Formats: sequence, structure tokens, C-alpha cells
Amino acid sequence: MKTFKKTIGICGWLVYIGFYVYVLYIWKDIPEQIGSHFNFQGEIDKFGPRSSLYIILIVIAFLYMMMLAVERFSCSWHSTLERQKENMTMAVQCYIACMNISWFV
Repeated sequence: MKTFKKTIGICGWLVYIGFYVYVLYIWKDIPEQIGSHFNFQGEIDKFGPRSSLYIILIVIAFLYMMMLAVERFSCSWHSTLERQKENMTMAVQCYIACMNISWFV
């Protein structure tokens, strides 16, 4: 089980690094202004600089590291029922805060 988790973790980082390398590879072909938000009809309603792609990659790495931290330290959450409720509330608040940060990207 430990090897499987380690393999999945390595695969996750390889996919992330692959995305980063791919963006670097096609950087010269990406237009200066790219669509950064789409409405429900699939039309672009907000444009941004192509450098916003790096912000997205940083947010992905941050969220991945947060999930790793939650997984690693979740064993300390196994205590009384009241403590578990407090920890769950804190975890949900952290998740919502991360999603709010990524909403502005």
C-alpha cells in the first residue's frame, strides 16, 4: 500500500511537471491575450495575459501540497467526536479559502 501511494504521488508530480514543460514548449505560440473566463454559452467574457497560465500552475501546486498535508496529518485528527467536528470545520474552511483564491485566477 505504501508503494502504491508513493507511485501515485510521483505520477501526480510528473503530470504537473509535464503541464509546466508543455506550457514552456508552446509559449511562443500562445497569443498575448488569452481567454480567462467563459460564460455558460462557452463564449469568452474575460481576457487576460498569457502569464496567467503560470498563476494557474502555481495554484495547482499549492492545492496539491495542501491535499498532501491534510492526508499526512489526518492521523492526528482521530480523537474525540467533538475534536473531529472542529477539525472537519477547519478543513472545510481551508478548502473554501483555497477555492476562493483560485476563483480570482
